[in-house]
Order: sequence, then structure tokens, then C-alpha cells
Amino acid sequence: MKTVLLIGAVLFLAGCGERSSGGLPPGTTIPPASKILIMPIADAVEPGQPVAQGTGAGMVAALRDDLSRRGFTPFPTAAATYELASQEATKAGFAYVLRATIPEYADNATAWSGKPDILTLDIELLEPGNWHIVSTAYERVGSSAVTLVSGSPNEMMGRIVRRALDSLLGQRTR
Repeated sequence: MKTVLLIGAVLFLAGCGERSSGGLPPGTTIPPASKILIMPIADAVEPGQPVAQGTGAGMVAALRDDLSRRGFTPFPTAAATYELASQEATKAGFAYVLRATIPEYADNATAWSGKPDILTLDIELLEPGNWHIVSTAYERVGSSAVTLVSGSPNEMMGRIVRRALDSLLGQRTR
């Protein structure tokens, strides 16, 4: 009986903290091969810690790579505001502007603390020029609370991007 309870507790902790919201509204489609301009993402900040250098650029790269695999034409931009990105997108013939943030980033030294690492991603897909939000996605993922090796929330970027884009684009690749 103790073994069954232990296994149940481990399985419960392994899946803790995963949440999703948003998604493509019913009846809306994002045409395949659409050109999507990806705005820069600020590096994550863990409370009480220095800025997690490179996390924003890493997330932009993960978004670009996943969008390419899905048949879209993504292009990262240096335009840091929606106004500038919208002007660039309109001028270059992009159908959408993707804006994202990393609201939560927690590297909890899971191997010795037992607390899972946490990573969240909040994405909006907008039409350039009019601030019309076509779709949104919010994803929160956590690592397993039981591990023998310390990791990093950065190791969850591929998983969170895949899940967020599944929701944002109305696709399922899981």
C-alpha cells in the first residue's frame, strides 16, 4: 500500500503546475505559410535573482524554429514596440505580428529542493496596423519535482513553445 501511495504522489508531483488558456477563436484560421514577424522578448527575471540572460532571445529562437516546422514564415525583428513592429510588418507584407512575454521563470534547484522549475509564456498574435488581436495563448509548465539532476527552465522552452503555438494557431502537434 505504501508503494502505491508513493507512486501516486510522484506521478502527481511530476505533473504539477501545467496550465493553459487562450486559443484561436472558433471559426478563425491562420493560413499556412503566413508571414509572422516576431517581436523581441525581454529576458526573464526570477524574483530575487539577476536577469536570466539570453532567455528572451532563446524563446524567440524556439518560436521561430517551431513556426518554421509548421510551414509558416517567421522573421524575428529588433522592433521593440508594437508600433514599430507593425510598421515593419506592413511594409514587408507580413500578415501577423507575434508579441510574447515570459511572466514567470523559476529555477528552483529541483534536485535538492524538491521544488519544480517553472516557466510561463504569454503570446498574442496581432494583425499589423490595427491592434486587432487574432489569437492568444498562455502556457505554464513545470518540471518534475523528483529528479536527481539539476536542470533549468530553459530546458522547457521547446515544450512550452509547442504547447503555446498549438493553442495560438489552433493546431495540435503534441
